[in-house]
Amino acid sequence: MSSGASSLEHDPSASLQKPPREQSRWLMGLARSARFPLILAGAAPLVSGALLVVQAWLLARVLDSAIVGQVPRHELIGGIAAIAALMLLRACITWAGERAGADASERIKRHVRQSLFLRLVQKGPYWSRSKASGELASAVVDQVEALDGFFAKYLPAMAAAAMLPVAFSVVLLPVDVIAGLVLLITAPLIPLFMALVGWGAQGASRRHLRAFARLSGFFADRLRGLSTLKLYGRAQAEAQSVVTASDALRQRTMSVLRIAFLSSAVLEFFAALGVAGVAVYIGLTYLGFLDARWSPLTLQAGLFCLLMAPEVYAPLRQFAAHYHDRATALAAVTQISVLFDGLPQAEAQDAPSVHGQPAHAGKGAVVIVEGLLAEAPGRGQPVLADCALVLAPGEHLALMGPSGVGKSTLIEAIA
Repeated sequence: MSSGASSLEHDPSASLQKPPREQSRWLMGLARSARFPLILAGAAPLVSGALLVVQAWLLARVLDSAIVGQVPRHELIGGIAAIAALMLLRACITWAGERAGADASERIKRHVRQSLFLRLVQKGPYWSRSKASGELASAVVDQVEALDGFFAKYLPAMAAAAMLPVAFSVVLLPVDVIAGLVLLITAPLIPLFMALVGWGAQGASRRHLRAFARLSGFFADRLRGLSTLKLYGRAQAEAQSVVTASDALRQRTMSVLRIAFLSSAVLEFFAALGVAGVAVYIGLTYLGFLDARWSPLTLQAGLFCLLMAPEVYAPLRQFAAHYHDRATALAAVTQISVLFDGLPQAEAQDAPSVHGQPAHAGKGAVVIVEGLLAEAPGRGQPVLADCALVLAPGEHLALMGPSGVGKSTLIEAIA
């Protein structure tokens, strides 16, 4: 592996480089391989939000009947049971949505790994030799695994964050116009500031994944050459270089976490500001210091507004918690595109299936090679030309010849 591929240098321009638009489209196009589970995962929070409105209204009515109406307890049992049933139903819907999201993510990751493996086989051993094996393994395993949060959590949270805050605010407008307007105005500010912070998070995630992939290749190369390093007395020096590379990765990890905490702080600030504004307005209205309504504010209406105010920001909180999954997924797609010289385009489905006779256990199979032609980049003549081989089950064969005659090439071609 070249020094440029194995180094862990800091690239200041990486944070300013946006992934090409085709990479974003490719990432969203993967959703087609798990469309139905993703639809279920996205619909679950919407249905749960609709039931939440009914639950909050019933709870406000039960409290108003108990406090203002002095209704006996036995007459409130029906309302309390309905609230409990709604809570249980919402929990089941949330669980089903999470299961559907996890199932969609697993389907997509399996599809991507199959596509990458097929591309690896199609490019051949000479191409794979020019890449660090640790980076390729990291791309197929770790980088693909980084797509999990995007499909399992980010996409369902994005659907809920796009619809529920506005829907909740509109529902509150007939109950109290001022409370609804406060929430309707403050809620859009959160995605705006999250996007500003998210640009930095995406660049930091891209640098972190690049450093992680390089560290994988760096470590794998040192393990393969451990005997040689010990022979020339370089084992201790290379061990120290691994420690230095690991420390550089730790610093990049901490930079990603700092941006994550910053975005969470921005979200909590505006959410607390909106909820506090609604609470102060309702409190001053009950105390008589603020009279901005044309009708008295009932306890049921006030409680309903207070119960729904935090729920307006709850989908945005959930979206913020998984917003960095998008940055991580885009960074992983960028890394996969660089390592594999492009992104696979539905190769796992389009690949022709090969139907052969399965080998029976204990009997083996016949290996027949005819007219094999193998060429290597940079060589004027083929490594193997018109090569033929027949190997019976259980037969042992030794390949002998000078270096460069094509022994390894033949074995790799057969494999």
